[in-house]
Order: sequence, then structure tokens, then C-alpha cells
Amino acid sequence: MSSATFRVSLAIALLVLGFVAYAGPARCSQNSPPVANAGGPYLVCDGQSVTIDGSQSFDPDAPADYIVSYAWDLNNDGAAERMVETSELSLSWSELNVLVGTLRIGLTYPIKLRVADSFQAWSDWSESTLQVEECPVSDVLQCWGAIKALYR
Repeated sequence: MSSATFRVSLAIALLVLGFVAYAGPARCSQNSPPVANAGGPYLVCDGQSVTIDGSQSFDPDAPADYIVSYAWDLNNDGAAERMVETSELSLSWSELNVLVGTLRIGLTYPIKLRVADSFQAWSDWSESTLQVEECPVSDVLQCWGAIKALYR
């Protein structure tokens, strides 16, 4: 049976069953996956929190399609430790130490982001870094100096 005969037979069968069929060429629009952008590089001071930002991620099919999930891989294991619906993620020092592992001053840690669109298409991983630094103590020392001056 040729493909033309099959289409005509299928169309007649559908009409007999009460369905209206269109035998013309099918047109499907293909969903393009979104593009993740992990932002950064990020800097966190010892004991402080950090906000990582994936707001530069986008969906090429916008406005018909949009990003619905941000999946952050914080310990470089290829799996998301945090999945959120907003582009920014704030993490306290203690959360970072649990999710990433014990952070060490002077080291740089990889951070990755994947995003999903409303059709559940996932982007590739976008990579950035988190640098851990010692917090400046100048503010603390200035305060201490002011306190000592009050009691002289």
C-alpha cells in the first residue's frame, strides 16, 4: 500500500467514525532547550553568605516558552543540590559548608547551573566558580579602637 493510499484510507476511516482529519503535511515546531548562565565568578568571605545568580539564563523560544527551574550543582558531582524557581539563590556560610563540603580560605570551588523550560527541556550545564577569601578585619579593628578610646 502506498503512503498516499494509506492517508486516504485513514482519512475515510476517521470520517466514518465521526472524526475530522487533515491529511496535509504535518508541521511541528521544535522546542529549543534553554541556555543556562551561572553568572559569577563569585566571592565569599569566611563566615559570610553569598547569593548566586542565574538571571542571565534565557530561553530562545521566549516569549512562548520560559525558564521554570534553576538547578544548582554546588559540589561538582553532576547532580543538583538545590532546585529553585527563581534565578537567585542565597546561601549562608553553614549551608555552603554542608552542600559544598568544608570550605577552605584561598581555594576556588566550581559551581554549575542547569535550567529547564516550561516544556521540561533542560539546558547544558553552565559553569562558574566560588572563591573563598578571609574577611577583611579592618572594620572590626576600627570598632575595637573606638571602644578602647571610650574607656581611656
